[in-house]
Amino acid sequence: MFPELNKNLEDPVRLEDFLKQRKMPPFQGKNQVYEWKDKNGKEERNYCCEISGLKDRHNAVVGSTLIMRDTTYMKDMITGLELSGGMLKYLSELDRERVYPMQLLAVNVNGLNVINHALGREKGNEVMIRTVEKMREILPEGTYMAKMENGSFLAVLLQTTYERARELAQKLKEEPLSVPTMNLTFELEYGLAEIGEKDENIFDGIQETMESLKNRKLLRQFSDKFGDSFSVTDTAGKRL
Repeated sequence: MFPELNKNLEDPVRLEDFLKQRKMPPFQGKNQVYEWKDKNGKEERNYCCEISGLKDRHNAVVGSTLIMRDTTYMKDMITGLELSGGMLKYLSELDRERVYPMQLLAVNVNGLNVINHALGREKGNEVMIRTVEKMREILPEGTYMAKMENGSFLAVLLQTTYERARELAQKLKEEPLSVPTMNLTFELEYGLAEIGEKDENIFDGIQETMESLKNRKLLRQFSDKFGDSFSVTDTAGKRL
């Protein structure tokens, strides 16, 4: 953990502030998520804290790590969605016995980097906004979504079977994404994982979802290289 947080603030938060308040709970052998409200500075800051164990090759716990995310301002400026800190807080507060079965759905735009480089980030931002709109059109009303650090969007499907979640994901994938101001169509890729009723580590679920997305994108790249399908095309069917 860095000795100082939020260096861009006039009154930055320091590690000593955290330790003096004794906000780090004892490690209980499993990953934990909790919130820390720092009121020592000129303004209150909220942090999502993740504590996890460090294990040796014999699987014995030899220490712990602490990751802190500033969640005071958790909104993505482009889409209006909460960021990963908000997602972690949301998942940690869920009563999973009431919402099981629960699926995590990660969605990513194929070819977004191409658009950012070829047409500029403003056009890329339009694609991301349209992606969120399409997810809201297809996913159940009120579905919680957040934007993750890797640019993907993560949705939490409550009381949803894996089979139903896969149907929704396939619908997102199969319907081309169109942006009104651009003469282009895009395709979405997804990753999917189930959070079990007894699963204690929600971070493993997020990682599994992202790995699923990564593997699908790798398969897509292989298909693009050796097949006839492409991620981003113009209305004449030409690849960018």
